[in-house]
Amino acid sequence: MKRIMGLIILAFVTGCTTTPQHSRFQKPPKLIAKSTSPNNIPATPVMLNDGLPKCGISGQLRGLPYKPNDFIENPWIPPHDGISRYEGRWADENAVQIAIKKENGKYKIYNDSSENWNYLYNNIHWENDELHFSSFAYSDKPELFTHPYHRTKGEMILTPTKEKNKIKWTFFIDNERFDNILTKK
Repeated sequence: MKRIMGLIILAFVTGCTTTPQHSRFQKPPKLIAKSTSPNNIPATPVMLNDGLPKCGISGQLRGLPYKPNDFIENPWIPPHDGISRYEGRWADENAVQIAIKKENGKYKIYNDSSENWNYLYNNIHWENDELHFSSFAYSDKPELFTHPYHRTKGEMILTPTKEKNKIKWTFFIDNERFDNILTKK
């Protein structure tokens, strides 16, 4: 079993082993670590009571299609000094995990849908210079409705780093904090 990254985000960090048809990565996923640095340290997979890996974070609703009232999308970021610092597509070695773009004079969080997964965001707010938000991932494919990543909700934070082309991406699994450094593409 490997702890892999995808989003949430997620892009999200998931605690499940994916097969190629379930993964959106071109390369094999890397082992994710509980860490406050970009170095990877092995982590114990988070498991559901039924023994299946918990891919998301919380609010797992396997087996059912996504319904609009599952998660009300509101990807717009409130105004903040220095918001332009967050603009861009932020990636790890595998894929873009999160993106922020300006649209019609306002900033929003987004991540392009993949062949298998769609991503939504809401509850976006600032705490000092940290951007906090909720994310949700789901599939439109009935064959993925039972996948542990389907209909997962998670809390995330983006924090600026000293390097302008990097940002710290924080997410939580069962109240455990995971940090990863993303690079601007």
